Amino acid sequence: MTKKKNYVNFPNVFGISEHLNDKYFECFKAHDNMYGIYRNKLYPEVKGRLEADDRMYDCLIKKDCPKLLAGCIYYAVRWFGAGCWKK
Repeated sequence: MTKKKNYVNFPNVFGISEHLNDKYFECFKAHDNMYGIYRNKLYPEVKGRLEADDRMYDCLIKKDCPKLLAGCIYYAVRWFGAGCWKK
């Protein structure tokens, strides 16, 4: 079985990154695609970082991510994601 790419962009301390990636893979992959070079092809309606981050948060909540954890992930990408946004 091929291991999924880890879309959680912080070190895998105590396996936390891998655990989050396994549980919320679809949300993180879509979010990375909204930030990256595939945005115009896959998500042409996404016009800014805020919309991409909001969609990721909504996805996490729909996947039963606890609101506190979803909020922490949301603010982490809001604070540190600007350098990854492809214009």
